[in-house]
Amino acid sequence: MITVGVEFVATGGQGQDLNKIGSVPHGTRFHYEMRFENGNLQFSLNGGAFKTLKQYFTTSNAFFKMGNYNQGGDDSEIHVFGLTVQH
Repeated sequence: MITVGVEFVATGGQGQDLNKIGSVPHGTRFHYEMRFENGNLQFSLNGGAFKTLKQYFTTSNAFFKMGNYNQGGDDSEIHVFGLTVQH
């Protein structure tokens, strides 16, 4: 399951809204795109339709993190094959 967490406050640590985006088979490469344009935060998985995610704050100090934040009991790993940031 691909899940995107959106923090409740800009400083973090106060919890987050977890958005289930979709699933990809284990061991399969996938592509996603995250956009923040005109005050809207959107996410697309594998070229699918963009899903608008609820935002809880507006600040120029907001940032993006990408990684494996496994909260389960099993081991997990990710391999990043590319990351592009466009302003």
